[in-house]
Amino acid sequence: MGSFFLSTNQMYEKRPPRTKIATPVFRTTDLEARMTGLAESMARASRPVIYAGSGVRISGQFERFLELATRWRIPVVTDFNSNDLVPSDHPVFVGGGGSLGTRAGNFA
Repeated sequence: MGSFFLSTNQMYEKRPPRTKIATPVFRTTDLEARMTGLAESMARASRPVIYAGSGVRISGQFERFLELATRWRIPVVTDFNSNDLVPSDHPVFVGGGGSLGTRAGNFA
């Protein structure tokens, strides 16, 4: 199987605001089944990369996210507004992605 791409932004969606500020609405899914499928996809991937953004902090799962990336040795590319998500000297950190990112982050 080819590369595997995981975006933390797929974990939540926004509903039309009733006020001027939109409130994230988390989908109700079978998390166990979804995580099993995710783990199977990542295990089959030849070049897995996690593209992490602000959803990691919003979810409150930063420690678990970093543990997952470290344990599985999956390279992490950060979104332009999340460049402080992973320490720059961390072994799994590659760089930032996008037009404001780094060369390494865009080639990962």
